[in-house]
Amino acid sequence: MKLMVIDDEKGFCDFLSDFFERRGHEVVTVNDPTKAMEKIEKEAPQIILLDRIMPKMDGLKLLEKIKHAYGKKLKVIMVTVSDEDETRKKALKLGADAFIAKPFLSEDLEAIVVQKIRELI
Repeated sequence: MKLMVIDDEKGFCDFLSDFFERRGHEVVTVNDPTKAMEKIEKEAPQIILLDRIMPKMDGLKLLEKIKHAYGKKLKVIMVTVSDEDETRKKALKLGADAFIAKPFLSEDLEAIVVQKIRELI
């Protein structure tokens, strides 16, 4: 399964990339959200781990673009430090397939990713 991590924090992208590659997934990272749509088109991931708070473009705005362009073909998991109920509701309304707040246990995120993989199969 191909995953894409979209987060402005390179260290976080590297951590998730390493974590999921060890579990047999191909992982592509994007640190600039303004280049994400182009990278999605080129790389064709099945699951996206998307940060909420990034410079240049808010994660919710990017989520809206992704879901408008790809609909249910792509599973998008919002990964953010913003665990406010309003943010969660807005993300889910815009089409997020799951939502997890930082900090989180890697195993919890892995469980969500595995669940989304099963939904795609």
